[in-house]
Amino acid sequence: MILGVVISISCGVLCIVLGAINTTGNISLLHSYHRNNVREEDKKSLGICVGIGMIIIGISLLIYGVLMLISELFALPFLISIALGIMLVGIAVGLVITLIAIKKYNKTIF
Repeated sequence: MILGVVISISCGVLCIVLGAINTTGNISLLHSYHRNNVREEDKKSLGICVGIGMIIIGISLLIYGVLMLISELFALPFLISIALGIMLVGIAVGLVITLIAIKKYNKTIF
């Protein structure tokens, strides 16, 4: 269980850092087909939107890891359901924001 907590928290921190890099307007971390048709003046907006989506995903993973750790340490099994709900909602919201931004600025997802 502790390994899962460490992985979740590590992935959350990584997503937050990558999202912060994207919010500066640097979209070089995105795959090339996600930035093919993006106009130069839209790159910063795309980076901000994708970065916000990544940060939301990262925060939800971080919260999940912390709640799972608390659940493990203090034997509070009800926190598992809360943690899972927060993580799933955060990932869904972050992905929707990211995909909408890519669709808007690149005109296609694929």
